[in-house]
Amino acid sequence: MQRGGLYTSKPPIAEHAIDVSGGHTLHVVEYGVAMGTTVVYLHGGPGGGIPEDAHRLFDPAEHRVILFDQRGCGRYKCADRLRENDTQALVEDVETIRVELGIEQWFVMGSSYGSLLAALYAARHPSRVQGCLLHGVFLGSRAELAWLYEGGAAAFYPEGWLHLEAALGGRTLPADRQGE
Repeated sequence: MQRGGLYTSKPPIAEHAIDVSGGHTLHVVEYGVAMGTTVVYLHGGPGGGIPEDAHRLFDPAEHRVILFDQRGCGRYKCADRLRENDTQALVEDVETIRVELGIEQWFVMGSSYGSLLAALYAARHPSRVQGCLLHGVFLGSRAELAWLYEGGAAAFYPEGWLHLEAALGGRTLPADRQGE
């Protein structure tokens, strides 16, 4: 393990383009060793992508790490990125990847929005999950959504908030949040 708690970066052992519903094609990357303990990492978002160093969280000599860009993110492909792009479809994409790669069971790690996907996947496919690790947990509660989309995030990411408001046609903060 290198300084900072991350393992040394190694090149991928495989890359795949996996077709899922709605005309979407996922970009899937494998790191580590093919016969290692398998872990699928579900990134945050929606709209994010595979974090550059996500594979370095796992020992490449012991783990087979599966990473993928979710619908609408990173290097995935589709003519209409919003068609059939919802939480249920993303959860089923995880199962499609498991089946396509011939994996019987795996550990599921989710970060931020990926923690919601991981929890839902484990609940819907418990016989396929050896364990879950949730990081920066976001479970989509009303309070979490309100904080994220109704101004709470503006305090930490003011420039990003301005871009979001512009994309939404100039929508402003609710009256009770003005001046924060």
